[in-house]
Amino acid sequence: GERGGPARCKLGTLPGQGRLSMGGRRLAVVRVAALAVAVASCGLSLADRLRTAVEITAGAVARGVALSGNGKPDEVLVSGGGARNRTLLRAIGAALPGSKVRTTEALGVPVSAKEAMAFAFLAFESVSGRPGNVPSATGARKEVVLGSITPAPYTK
Repeated sequence: GERGGPARCKLGTLPGQGRLSMGGRRLAVVRVAALAVAVASCGLSLADRLRTAVEITAGAVARGVALSGNGKPDEVLVSGGGARNRTLLRAIGAALPGSKVRTTEALGVPVSAKEAMAFAFLAFESVSGRPGNVPSATGARKEVVLGSITPAPYTK
């Protein structure tokens, strides 16, 4: 895209900045949607808007890693639709210097399997009677076993 394009545009304060009044995921969606509208109104080319989205996403990944409190990872595994975006993978690598960035397919796990695997993991934890939440990540008051196991009705 065009160099310096985003600098010409003053985005100001986006809705959702400041005090948190919604759940974390919804708040993130509101902020991204507001940013998308603001950037689109700046007259940027499609290439600049897409590059802006890539940089925001890579920065969010780097911030998430930093907030985990575990230092810099040796390796970052990427899955989901973004794992097929080579530009995004390079941007994540640039945002996390020294960390190897690769997709889960390098380990034999299809990038599209993330959600199915996450639900299988959570189901296994529930069936095993173990908590499936992380209060520091979700804001929950305590760890709890998630969901409920409801057997099929008994029929003769």
